[in-house]
Amino acid sequence: MAFLSTKMDKNVPVIKGIQVVYTSSSSKKPPNAIAEMYGMSADINSGFGGDYVWLVPIWTTNMTEGVTKIRSVVQMSWNSAYSDLAAGSGGDYRYLKMEKEIGSSKRIKSVGLLRSSKHIKDIREFGWDERTSDINENRGGNYLYLCWKYL
Repeated sequence: MAFLSTKMDKNVPVIKGIQVVYTSSSSKKPPNAIAEMYGMSADINSGFGGDYVWLVPIWTTNMTEGVTKIRSVVQMSWNSAYSDLAAGSGGDYRYLKMEKEIGSSKRIKSVGLLRSSKHIKDIREFGWDERTSDINENRGGNYLYLCWKYL
């Protein structure tokens, strides 16, 4: 994505949601799926079986629709209001929840995935403002974070 102004410009695209897309093969990855920043797999289920799971940003230029935080939730029970990031792999259900902090002028302008063999404490050293908790929590394998930058 091109450089974005730091002003609350009404024409600047910001994230209003993340669509979870399931496919039957890696070749069917949506072209606009969020990339893993070091070229590793952007498939959320990579290494765990199940469906291929991709995250696709939903953009808006309406600042009131933009989100201020994305939360990763891991739980034992299914929630029909959200799309499971671990579809078909068994185990806990994993969801992304979009949040809007009341009164905040922050809006998310870009997102990326980060896979790592170690826990990342300070995402700012990778050039991002914030991150979710580990999407692969209690799953084994790589740590996986959805990271973002603010407008």
